[in-house]
Amino acid sequence: MTDNLATNPKCDIQGALQQFFTMHPAVHLDSHVLDSYQIEMMLLNKKIDIGITSSEIQKDGLQYDFLFNETQCLYCSCHHPILQLKDKIHQDDLYQYQVVDRGLSHPITPINGFPVSANVNTTNMEMTLMLILSTNFIGYLPEHYTQSWVEQGKLVKLPLPELEYHTDFHLTTLASAEHSIASQYLIETILAAHN
Repeated sequence: MTDNLATNPKCDIQGALQQFFTMHPAVHLDSHVLDSYQIEMMLLNKKIDIGITSSEIQKDGLQYDFLFNETQCLYCSCHHPILQLKDKIHQDDLYQYQVVDRGLSHPITPINGFPVSANVNTTNMEMTLMLILSTNFIGYLPEHYTQSWVEQGKLVKLPLPELEYHTDFHLTTLASAEHSIASQYLIETILAAHN
């Protein structure tokens, strides 16, 4: 699965896991936290059975079942120089600052194609957060994930609502796969927890 879903109030993977392991306590679960692109490649190469992904571009051969979404906003550290503009920040002001790029699985962010300086690429929210907190970068993060950092005054959400976007998360499987009984029950349990 992708990283930092536990703080999303729309995500109930934990409830699905509770139900699953109550019914199947002896099942071995091998989990990985990876980028959506890596998860999709592992599914296509039959190295994993189930993934939770957030790719904007869906791949042939995979089945994507919607689970939930999140809002992604642009953030900077409380010491970033763009904040000197106060409430007069416009999207054109981003061009002079370095922005963390989101990678192969997220080419459709609202600033994709803007003439911004993006010499750092990470699909990991933890690393994105560290880069933003370093004061050198602006970047997208999920609202639910940043809440405590904003409350502590360490992160600032940029007042650019036109550049916010929603990311959909899907339970992703190989379309042609026949699943084990346990895998099928886990798939059904995760889907039921989000409907």
